[in-house]
Amino acid sequence: MMTLTARVIEEPPATPAALAEAVRAAEEELAHLLEEAVAGVPEDLAGRRPGETEWSAKEVLCHLIASHRSTQQWIVEMVGGQERWSDDWAGNLDIGHAGLLAVYPTTADLLAELGRAAAETRAMLAALPEHFVARKGAFWRLGREMKELPAHNREHLAQVKAAVAAE
Repeated sequence: MMTLTARVIEEPPATPAALAEAVRAAEEELAHLLEEAVAGVPEDLAGRRPGETEWSAKEVLCHLIASHRSTQQWIVEMVGGQERWSDDWAGNLDIGHAGLLAVYPTTADLLAELGRAAAETRAMLAALPEHFVARKGAFWRLGREMKELPAHNREHLAQVKAAVAAE
């Protein structure tokens, strides 16, 4: 017989400032680890896909930037009471990476843009208006989702490391 238990969900921070700070701490750690992972890696290797359907290290960085941008749009929609819904998802299309790589072609460019995108997300969280914070369910949901991001990012850190290790 198997005993099932509820998944433990960490309580999100109680204020916008505390939420922004929690996200900052996780993002700074990730930035440091990503910089270490690509340090000294030639640009051609960082842009090479290890397999036909696998992302290069640069494409993973593009995905993380795009994730911040979509999160920012989601925050605006939630605060405005106009959150979109869909019964499907377009996925992680290469077209999004192509746009970012055209403007930010080096790993240094991508890391810098990722840092700016993360800073924008944190600033938005810190500036959440009281009327949104008063909607306890919506604020809790946003906080929980933001606290879940480090797990997503750690998976992609491993992907960057694997991409640059594959030759």
